Amino acid sequence: MCWGAEAPMTRLASIHTLKVTLRHVRPVVWRRLEISSSTTLGEVHEILQVAFDWEDDHLHVFECRGRRFGPPEIVDSYGPSLGPGTWTLDEDVVSLETVVPRPGDILTYTYDFGDNWQHDLVVEQIAPAAPDAFYPACTAGTGLPPEEDSGDDRPGSFGEDARNRLNASLRRTQGAVTGRQLPTGEGPTDTVFTGLLPDLLTDRCECPCGCGAIGGTSPVMPVYDPAADDALASLAARSELVRRAVKLATWLGDDGRRVTPSVVLGPADAVAASRLIGLTPPEKLRSAKHFWPLHAVWCAAIAAGVIDIRGGKARAGNGLAIWQGLAVPSARLENWARMLAGMLRAADDEAQSSRSYRAQLRQGTVAAGVLVVYSTPGDVLNPAALALAVTQIGDGDEADDGGFLASLFDLPDLTAVAASLIDDWLLAGILEIAPEPEPDPADGELSSRGLAAELAADLRERVDQFESGPVEPDSMERTMTPVLRKIIDDIGRGPVVRLTPLGSYGLGRLLIAHGWEPPVAGACADLPPEEILEALMGYLPDDAAAEYTAWLDAQGDAWERASVEVARSAAVPGPEGPARRLMLMLVWAITGPRVLPVIDALLQDPWLSAVVATTLHAAGAGPEPTLGQQLWLAVDGLFPSLAEDDEDFADEIADSDVIELLDQPGGTEAAVRLDHPHAAEVLHAVAAVIEDVALARRLREALSGAPQTRPKLHAVGGTGMGSGSRRPRRLGRS
Repeated sequence: MCWGAEAPMTRLASIHTLKVTLRHVRPVVWRRLEISSSTTLGEVHEILQVAFDWEDDHLHVFECRGRRFGPPEIVDSYGPSLGPGTWTLDEDVVSLETVVPRPGDILTYTYDFGDNWQHDLVVEQIAPAAPDAFYPACTAGTGLPPEEDSGDDRPGSFGEDARNRLNASLRRTQGAVTGRQLPTGEGPTDTVFTGLLPDLLTDRCECPCGCGAIGGTSPVMPVYDPAADDALASLAARSELVRRAVKLATWLGDDGRRVTPSVVLGPADAVAASRLIGLTPPEKLRSAKHFWPLHAVWCAAIAAGVIDIRGGKARAGNGLAIWQGLAVPSARLENWARMLAGMLRAADDEAQSSRSYRAQLRQGTVAAGVLVVYSTPGDVLNPAALALAVTQIGDGDEADDGGFLASLFDLPDLTAVAASLIDDWLLAGILEIAPEPEPDPADGELSSRGLAAELAADLRERVDQFESGPVEPDSMERTMTPVLRKIIDDIGRGPVVRLTPLGSYGLGRLLIAHGWEPPVAGACADLPPEEILEALMGYLPDDAAAEYTAWLDAQGDAWERASVEVARSAAVPGPEGPARRLMLMLVWAITGPRVLPVIDALLQDPWLSAVVATTLHAAGAGPEPTLGQQLWLAVDGLFPSLAEDDEDFADEIADSDVIELLDQPGGTEAAVRLDHPHAAEVLHAVAAVIEDVALARRLREALSGAPQTRPKLHAVGGTGMGSGSRRPRRLGRS
């Protein structure tokens, strides 16, 4: 559901009308199908098999805007092998409304990789369902498809009787239901952003903050506050994208200017338009499409209706009035969002249509760039840092130093592409140049420049270690290191940019349209104490602090009792408990000194004693937690990954301090005496991956003679607190 839009109280499901034509077959064979917009591509495959009388004996794949979607066996077995630089995504996690959300969108379906039967699915219309009509249904068609596995023509035609038989078959095999029976979802589809970057639709897409959450459950979504619409609309009006689009539309006026068959200005008008909006066009401009700074604004303005194309001319569109008159903030935000989507879509189209190496790099960064900008901590971002982040996203697992350098061979080209992307985001108002000078905060945190310099120093050290190792003098890696050093040095220099509130809104809205769940400001206000910790897991730390402070203030004189009930919700076993206890420490820190008497009374609770001791020590109100309490928290933090059979469990152990604690005098003895209910299984798993052979042996020996204990819950605890319905998550970085 798009931000700022009101959903109707009652509505019918939307229907995609698709004209499906069998390519390269004469005489022509096609079917017009009406299918619920929420139908997955996997279900569309089944409908097409019935509609074209195929036997479903062969593999198939869907393609749209350079992305491929297929069944699980294709995804798992073939991966990227069906085409260069493209991964096949799961067809069962995407739907028509998320892949082809607009009339005119085209989806290609290929069945039987031997005979290669290709079908073009063109979206003719998207409209509400008719209450009494059955869906899916075929409303028209022509011709019969060839015989499967032979290619022989089939005699006969597709008449009314054949269409009725097909609809009866669809009702029988596909469970066709009436329009009023179709699910309508929670709100209207955001057709502005939905389908823009289909890479975000797959459950392969993990939260970019490193928390491990899968798309739809990210704790780094921005908090949307409807009260901020005024300020956001003002930022949108001041963005260079809007200013240039308005200038172009005003210049075109009602009389307009002629456009080429490619729907762009001719060379002479393109030069004049470029200079009008402050751009310096190339000396020989063959087409406006070849000058991206102008083309980006042009496509954005058309997508938003600020420029209208009619009768072979470009004229000022109705959208211009939104920026020239008094418009409500939500209308301006919507128009800016349409501009942003139009620009991103044009960038993606440019990458898809070009075969150059640079275009291939840009194609990769168009999708990754949204995640990179969105996930960048603070405001550290420049072309070199962005290119490095894109490289690391594509590389996946961490590599050794040799592999690290090998993965950076594209870094020089990626840096140039990233600089172009940053220009686009600055144009749209998504980013802004970080102000200078920027002193370090008083609390000791590094500034953006400091963080950039720290990143560069770490990378420089890795390159130094590589060069001192056994590498052939004339190897490609050795040759590349001087180039990498220069790029790494550039990370510590400007321009350093940062995400704007408008950018957070726009990029957040894009992710929401692709199934990610945003927290909303004030959504926790009326929650009972036992649910507040669970709800706060969806917020960034700063946003969680604001939500909890407001919630606590609303409790009035009952805040102490409410605080105890909040703590009680964290005193639970199972994989939900650790995440709640981590959040509990955060809300206690937010509450400040006044909560100390409350938490001090919980020191003897077996579920909370380690959390209480750590909190008191951090506040300067208690001694350092004992070795046993520190180990208890380490085990608590590792258990969710073990319970989920996380393949990165070994990395989780390395990132925790459990090995350091076990190696202290008395560490293994303290570990086996822990009253944590999951201590034994976690410690056995730790012993299996410890590289220190002697420590691993001591731990196994200690565990072999230790009794298995389980703490008894005191009155302040409980085994059934909370919903337990959400996946345990660590807090994302702010």
